[in-house]
Amino acid sequence: MLTLTADPPPAGSAPPPLRITADQFAADAEAGRFPPDRKVELLDGLVVLRDARDSYQDEVTIMGPEHIRTVVRARKLLEPLVEAAGGVYREEKTVLLPPHDGPQPDGAIVRGPVERYDDRYPVAEDILLLLEVADSSYRNERTTKVRIYAETGVPVYWLIHLPTRTLEVRSAPDPAAATYQSLVTLAAADTATLPLPGGDVSLPLADLLG
Repeated sequence: MLTLTADPPPAGSAPPPLRITADQFAADAEAGRFPPDRKVELLDGLVVLRDARDSYQDEVTIMGPEHIRTVVRARKLLEPLVEAAGGVYREEKTVLLPPHDGPQPDGAIVRGPVERYDDRYPVAEDILLLLEVADSSYRNERTTKVRIYAETGVPVYWLIHLPTRTLEVRSAPDPAAATYQSLVTLAAADTATLPLPGGDVSLPLADLLG
């Protein structure tokens, strides 16, 4: 017999959304319980569409051509550097950030080898950098995603802001404060520090942001 301990919602009110854990999300994904033609991610325990990531905040964002082009450009630029250093670059693939998050960042640099993830998703300890590209989703990427990534100890978070062609680099996460201690905004003429398994390297941003 199942015993409910929570108070029932007031009469006439909508029931609270069903929240799940990162482990349950991974199990559901492996079991094929999500539509195969739609990309989804877990944010704050809620399963949301990857191309409508603010829908639970009553906003809908769609990935347009420029967003997609920038995601592809980032992969083509970063993947060879990451692989040469013994890491793995993942484009729009799930990472698990327990207890309640399973985001699907536009890009991720994780520790290698690739076989490390044959039977599991990368977790915070595997991650060197997460990358998001934002246009209409900018508010979500710089609020919800910043909080989630900082809380779970993601060491570096890159956010490309398409309208201004800038890169926001956040580092030194403070999990207790759910934010990053360092924020630097860079333009196409600047150089960023790219974390790789063998050590940091300097990356001119002209090809990424130009």
